[in-house]
Amino acid sequence: SCFKFICALYTLDEKAGDVGGEAMNIIILFQVFATLLFAAVASFYAAYAVRNSKLKRLYRQEYIRSINLRAVGKLYPFVPRKDSKKYKNTKKFLTSIGWNISVEGIYLYKWIMFSMAFFILVTMVTTNSNITLKEIEKDVNYNKNVIETLNVSTSESIDREKQLFKLVNDKLQTGSDIYDKQNKQKYVNYIENLLMQQGVSPDASLSDTAQRLYYKIVQTRLIKTGINPYIYILLISALVYSLPDILGQIKRKLIEDKKNWEILNCLIIFSIFGRMPPYSVQNILEHMVTATEVYKPLLENLIEGLKKGGNQDETFDSVLEEIDRDELYELIETMKLARRTGLVNSVDDVEETINNTIKWIEIENINRRRSKMLYAMTTVAVVMALGSIYFAYGLTIISNPANMLAK
Repeated sequence: SCFKFICALYTLDEKAGDVGGEAMNIIILFQVFATLLFAAVASFYAAYAVRNSKLKRLYRQEYIRSINLRAVGKLYPFVPRKDSKKYKNTKKFLTSIGWNISVEGIYLYKWIMFSMAFFILVTMVTTNSNITLKEIEKDVNYNKNVIETLNVSTSESIDREKQLFKLVNDKLQTGSDIYDKQNKQKYVNYIENLLMQQGVSPDASLSDTAQRLYYKIVQTRLIKTGINPYIYILLISALVYSLPDILGQIKRKLIEDKKNWEILNCLIIFSIFGRMPPYSVQNILEHMVTATEVYKPLLENLIEGLKKGGNQDETFDSVLEEIDRDELYELIETMKLARRTGLVNSVDDVEETINNTIKWIEIENINRRRSKMLYAMTTVAVVMALGSIYFAYGLTIISNPANMLAK
């Protein structure tokens, strides 16, 4: 859908030359849309903060959080539905990188970032375009070379330049043929006739003035009909929207080794404390929390659900849906079954998993060292190749006497 929207903007850009008089409305439309989007998001966030301040006086933080999650969850399609596959995958992704934030919260932050980036960039482009247009309108030496005789820029000449520009711009019809260089002389002659009708003397400077006004009108209309900057803004805003996902993917890649060791620690803790009184799953989980960082939010949620009572199988099942590693999945599932079969009987099965996990960590470390060596060698080779090219280019310039004579 984003690709179709960008294609539509390109089509709009091609048609903009045929509606030059209305082109400025397109720029204003982008500015208005960006302002309304930012105002809507800011208003929602302000209402959210005010509501929280009132609810804190009456309810616990946990209950307030559940109310807010239900409210944000209603913002479909900006936030995925709770029973959708996208929601479950996002929740599993957040758990795998150790971010203690809800799915609704991450999407809310992403849309806030998108609206801020879109508003700031559109405002910058619109402001710069308006400044450029004003500078072009009052420039009495526009499109002149330094070697040419320049006109004296005074307040009177600038005011007259603005009047002539407005006159010619209003009289010239809108259309794409004005941008064709083959039609330049036709428009210059037309502008000369308009200037003579306004009392401008038909001297040598009349042709220069007409050409200057022609170039000004072409340039200002190109600026007003330019949609490309806003396409780039949409792409940059989309990149900002995806920034949490990109950072999450980078973090997940960097903490793979740490997750392996945390899972191994959890298995060892289960093996040790599973044989010791009070033979409680909750007690083992509390020890696991102290030995983990990435999976700490997940284990804390599991402990909190067990403390509430009720159907503990549903608590385990909801946590199992968020786990991204098979070893940890088997461990949590073993703890779920151990409530019926007993912890001591389940410890023996876990000890075999510990040995397999240690071997897997050793294999991964070997592969990781090989990958690091490959990346390092590739980087060094590229740097050395670029340095050799730069050095060879420098020697070529020094060894060629003609280059020195040219300077």
